Amino acid sequence: MIIFSDVMDMIIIGYVWVCLFIREGIAKKTRNAYFLAGLALFVLLLLDQAWQVVLFSQGIPNLQQRQIMTSITSVMYMLLPCIFVQFVWMGARGWRGLKKWIALLGAAVFVAIAAANMFYPILFFHDVNLHTVFLKGDTIYSVLEFIFLCYVMVETYRVNFPADRRDFVLMGFILAIIVIGVVAELAVQDLTALWNSITLAYLLMYVALKNLYDRTDCVTGLGSRASYKEALRRIRANDRVVMVLFDMNRLKHYNDTEGHQKGDAYLRAFANTVREAFEAYGNVFRVGGDEFCLVSCAKPAYIQHVLRALDNREKCDEEYGDFPLDFAYGLAVREDGESLSEVYKRADKRMYIMKRKMHRQSREVQWIDERQLEEQWFIEA
Repeated sequence: MIIFSDVMDMIIIGYVWVCLFIREGIAKKTRNAYFLAGLALFVLLLLDQAWQVVLFSQGIPNLQQRQIMTSITSVMYMLLPCIFVQFVWMGARGWRGLKKWIALLGAAVFVAIAAANMFYPILFFHDVNLHTVFLKGDTIYSVLEFIFLCYVMVETYRVNFPADRRDFVLMGFILAIIVIGVVAELAVQDLTALWNSITLAYLLMYVALKNLYDRTDCVTGLGSRASYKEALRRIRANDRVVMVLFDMNRLKHYNDTEGHQKGDAYLRAFANTVREAFEAYGNVFRVGGDEFCLVSCAKPAYIQHVLRALDNREKCDEEYGDFPLDFAYGLAVREDGESLSEVYKRADKRMYIMKRKMHRQSREVQWIDERQLEEQWFIEA
């Protein structure tokens, strides 16, 4: 017997795979994570078909038939947390620190419990009539797994997506679909509905990923200018906003002397160094070729403290390569009745004042160095 809903789910997974590999700009790590999540789901659906084949097979002894069906269902249970844990590696940032290890450990625990069910009935078993008998452990397991899946989805949203209304609504639909699938499993033991809900969630997560990359600068992984404009539209009229504009000083040198690939690497190093420094205080966007803008609602003193720390550093973070941290910046705090464009203009003006001073100092240093060389040559002559 063919489960046609599973076949439709497989077609949806195939569509997502095609979109993943023909769309440019998606990071390899994110593409691989999505592919592996889809692969686990695809295998789960194949096992669902295999379960049906075993159920209607006439030549298998009853005891062996029951053992095979229990093993297949247990493996399907094992695959479910493997699907969602792949989102830990999603996006430009990905999960970090303790939260990442909590997610991985949680997935491992659920997999281990499902695997143990193959040898000892903790969650379910199949009786002599080949009916699936769900135990109390399955209810507890399903509820805890649902909480775990919600945690993964919400944290994935928090880490990777800006606080955009469209993303928030989309994530709400994803969680609602998963809730319906879990309720169907608990209320009427409808595992097919659960698999359908997971497939729809997988498709909608791809839509969320597509939206994310549409608003992401493909070189640096920061929000693009379009994302920057969206962020400004979310700011309320009475919000106290701090804007900092950054302008890199040596990008042209790298592009001219070492090529644009090296220049792009320098852009990524600078962008990620600045983003990580201000991660707790606001969002950094790439608004021009070598220009970046921090938008924050934090206290100006906090922003100035981070700026001073960055200004005292000589290099970008080592994990992004050996590049200098050389930049000019301008900071502006929104005043009462001031528009965001006026704040941007003030920050921009201060940035260029600082840049001119840095160029003037650089020329003076260069003139002194040349003068010293001439004097040294004269003495040696």
